[in-house]
Amino acid sequence: MYIYLITILLLLPIPLLILHRKGLQKKQERSRALELKKAFTQLSRRYKLSIDEVEIFESKIIGLDKKSNKLILIEYVGNSLRKNCIPLNELESHRVIKDLDRIAGCINEVFLEFKFNYQKPVNFTFYDSAKDNISAFSFLRDKAKYWDAKIHFHVNSYNSNHAFEYVS
Repeated sequence: MYIYLITILLLLPIPLLILHRKGLQKKQERSRALELKKAFTQLSRRYKLSIDEVEIFESKIIGLDKKSNKLILIEYVGNSLRKNCIPLNELESHRVIKDLDRIAGCINEVFLEFKFNYQKPVNFTFYDSAKDNISAFSFLRDKAKYWDAKIHFHVNSYNSNHAFEYVS
């Protein structure tokens, strides 16, 4: 009888610890989501943006303001929040990069790289093998390609629309 009681008392804390950890993890995820939305609102207000298209992922946001020709990038890098507002008219180039682990032969990261004449490149990660499930790889890779094409199309149409502007 005492053996059963001792066994129960020893095993009872394990499920309680698991439940407690899951609760803390969900609380942290909610907190991060609120911080992302707050950062998005702050950047939009600071640069007086009207975002036409936005996409929210687990720990990142990307948005495009076609009128002011700017791109918002917000993402968690480690435990800190990285925020960028990119003026697309100052963009030299952009492309999707797949960072390959040459030893294991698998992809570590898929990100959009933005290059400028006047500053170091800015990266926005869509897939990170350390954080994201491999089953999300195709979806996130396609999202990177989608945003690359969208930015390319917007930059080209924005430049062509403003190239023939009539000035009196």
